[in-house]
Amino acid sequence: MKRKDLLQTLKGKHAMKVTAAVLAAALVVSSVSVYSVNAERNGEEQEALLERESENETEEALSRALDSEISEGSKEAQADKEETVYVISDAKGNAKEVIVSDWLKNPEQKETLSDVSDLEEIENVKGDETFTKSNNNTITWQADGEDIYYQGKTDKKVPVDVKITYYLEDKEIAPEKLAGQNGNVKIRFDYVNKEKQTITIDGKEEEIYVPFTVLTGMMLPTENFKNVTVKNGKVLSEGNHDIVVGVAFPGLKDSLAISSKDLDTGMEIPDYVEVSAKVTDFSLDMTMSAVLSDVLSDVNLTESGNLNELNDSMDELSDASGKLVDGSGELKDGADTLNSKTGDLKDGADSLSKGVKEYTDGVGQLASGIGSLKEGTSKLNGNVPTLLKGVSDLNKGMADAKKGADSLVKGYQGDGTGKNPGAAAGAASLAQGAAQLSQGIAALSQGVDGMFASMDQSIGENQANAQAASQAAQAASKALEGHLMEFATKVGELMAIQQQLNSVSANSAEYAAYSQAYQAKAAEVQAGLGSLQTTVAADVQSISDYSAKAGGALGAVQALQTIKEGAAKSDLTGNVKKLSEGANQVTAGAVALNIGINGYTNEKGEKVMGLAEGTASLQKGLEQLAKGTSTLNKKGGTLKNGVEQLDSGAGKLSEGVTKLTGNSSKLTEGADALLKGTGQFAEGVEELKSGAGELNDGMIQFDEEGIQKLTDTFNGDIGNLLDRLEKLKESGDNYNTFTALPEGSSGKVKFVIKTEAIK
Repeated sequence: MKRKDLLQTLKGKHAMKVTAAVLAAALVVSSVSVYSVNAERNGEEQEALLERESENETEEALSRALDSEISEGSKEAQADKEETVYVISDAKGNAKEVIVSDWLKNPEQKETLSDVSDLEEIENVKGDETFTKSNNNTITWQADGEDIYYQGKTDKKVPVDVKITYYLEDKEIAPEKLAGQNGNVKIRFDYVNKEKQTITIDGKEEEIYVPFTVLTGMMLPTENFKNVTVKNGKVLSEGNHDIVVGVAFPGLKDSLAISSKDLDTGMEIPDYVEVSAKVTDFSLDMTMSAVLSDVLSDVNLTESGNLNELNDSMDELSDASGKLVDGSGELKDGADTLNSKTGDLKDGADSLSKGVKEYTDGVGQLASGIGSLKEGTSKLNGNVPTLLKGVSDLNKGMADAKKGADSLVKGYQGDGTGKNPGAAAGAASLAQGAAQLSQGIAALSQGVDGMFASMDQSIGENQANAQAASQAAQAASKALEGHLMEFATKVGELMAIQQQLNSVSANSAEYAAYSQAYQAKAAEVQAGLGSLQTTVAADVQSISDYSAKAGGALGAVQALQTIKEGAAKSDLTGNVKKLSEGANQVTAGAVALNIGINGYTNEKGEKVMGLAEGTASLQKGLEQLAKGTSTLNKKGGTLKNGVEQLDSGAGKLSEGVTKLTGNSSKLTEGADALLKGTGQFAEGVEELKSGAGELNDGMIQFDEEGIQKLTDTFNGDIGNLLDRLEKLKESGDNYNTFTALPEGSSGKVKFVIKTEAIK
């Protein structure tokens, strides 16, 4: 599977861009609010107070911006208890204090709300509702139909640590020593995931990290920071500041059991953020990092490219390949059996040829004796020994002919016991194997075509869905930028009045006029902020939804393309070619076998008899020969009884010999055809045996190195990754509280880590 699709889904380039924009707007608005409240103050007291309040408001605005971006981008915003954990850290990321803020929702407007909490110093932060606490950490609020907002402190360790390292000219430097320095500065954020859960993959228990996502943001004044770049993040320019937003997924690469070599060049699952810049008089107000666990909630694994149908196709392909291997094995066994019987068939044909030759010689001698008999009775006594010798030779030829015929029948039909099935049984086994071969090839072809057709269709559909979702996300992002620019214009007008106010004396009449105009414009900007927040929230939700859809579709496309690449690497084309070559050899052997058994018609249109027709002709000739021999024996037995009976029998004998001579030529023709057919049959069987062996070997290699590797790749590598993603998604969804939840309640938790300033 192309693992980069997971990274593309998780990186969320739209989310980072929107986060930066919202951060910038919130910081500008917070500064406006502070100045408008303190516009009447003068001197150093006003300046100091402005600086302190500006820092506090900036921190709150940054926290609200991160919290707003995370909650608005989540589809699971509805929960009975929402928890935000604020971690106050030093400049290196070491936690100094942990404050937990809980929001108990009361949609049914109950009079009391129950919660479970192990926090210390609990206080109501948005009302005067009170609570009572029992020994088992159960607290009951007198809600009076309202939501409850409270906070407290804890000594518990947060699940993700942030380590911040500073470098000046590529040398590590302590943050307090970096203040006021000039040069090339690098700030690296490393994140350590400490929260593990035990899961079961392929029947084995393994540990995975809860899939936390960390978003880190900071604002860098362009007067002091030049050429700002960031690894695993984005830099956006907003007026006099560069907004830096980075994203990381600590522990995710280990949980997915993948390494850098599994990813495409340049694609990583980031677990750190690194910011570089050319700095003059270094100072840094703070950094803010948001940590959340439900990043995989929007990844839809069940609708990614119809993988279930593809899995069924892979099973059908594997079954068809197995049947094809079995069929080729049976074909090989049948060819071996048939080949082992060709020796018996050849021996029988040789014996038959020898018997036919002796039979022909006997017929010639018999014809000579009959001629002598017809020349005169005077030579009868002298020719009787010759006649008897001819009869003896004829009987011997008949015995040899019978022996050859018996051998032929034995080789062709077998002995009927199953120990010697014969050529006919071998031909039947060959036909069965050829039929299974045809079925297997058809099933294989259908399975391969169905698999690739299914993949191509799914790829096309998901590519179209991804493109549509991406275009919609880009349109929503453009709309968001327009809304922010519109608001920035109003802020710019406000800042212009502020510059006019700063250019006159505080005691002059112009100052009073400018101050009044400033306050009016500030009120207008402040009123526009509410509308902006609603519009931004809607735009952010649209961007998040479309990005999730595009990511899921791209993940499905890449998974299907990985399977196609696996099929190409398995050399399906080469293996199918070997299969075709083996099948051609089988066909050639079958043709030769058919010619040997059934005969053929030559180029002149003449019918050349095969084994079956030659055997029939041989049987007919032997039957006629037996009749003639019986007559001859009878006549030979009564030869001494008288010349008269000899004359009468000589005429009949002459007729019988004439028929016998005609049949002997047919018998010779049948024997010649049988010998020729036997040779062709033996050659065909040898080719069949060789082709069947190569076919069986090729099918085994094709199944083991092609089909099985392909199915193992789908069911093993990609199936394992999808299982891990599903388990990770469940792990993130289940991490829904930092403190505790009442039984039967739903929760949602996020962490906000703030570092102290460097000045």
